[in-house]
Amino acid sequence: MFFGSTSAIVDSIVKFIPTAREGTAKKVQQYYTGQENKDFMTAISKCDEKETLIINVVKLYNKPSCLSFDAFGRVISGTISKRQSVKILGENYSLEDEEDMAIKTVTNLWIYQGRYRVEVDSVSAGNWVLIEGIDQSITKVSLYLNSLTP
Repeated sequence: MFFGSTSAIVDSIVKFIPTAREGTAKKVQQYYTGQENKDFMTAISKCDEKETLIINVVKLYNKPSCLSFDAFGRVISGTISKRQSVKILGENYSLEDEEDMAIKTVTNLWIYQGRYRVEVDSVSAGNWVLIEGIDQSITKVSLYLNSLTP
């Protein structure tokens, strides 16, 4: 093995990388810019799969054909499933002006495993996911998805 024993890196990850629940609470506190609705912020901070679907998309990966992209993001709360309709909220979205929003249907989901994509039917809170079918509505890389259906 090139690096020798992996116990040191695993121990460092366990010690210094926060759990999904801890990391989500910090991320929501730092980056949430919506209305100061404490109930909503508390709900999505719990990283609970039964709450409202919120996904932070951080990168677009091109398909092998280079004709479209897959969106890569972390499920902050809720559960995303194939064939689910989602609202894609842009950077300028607000409750008063919903112009920067699009409704798309998720056509496929994958979990990245090294260089491989493992196809899945749904992904719950705290996990990273690769989403197909929503790329045409994304103009910037960092945004949130919100479920149309509970």
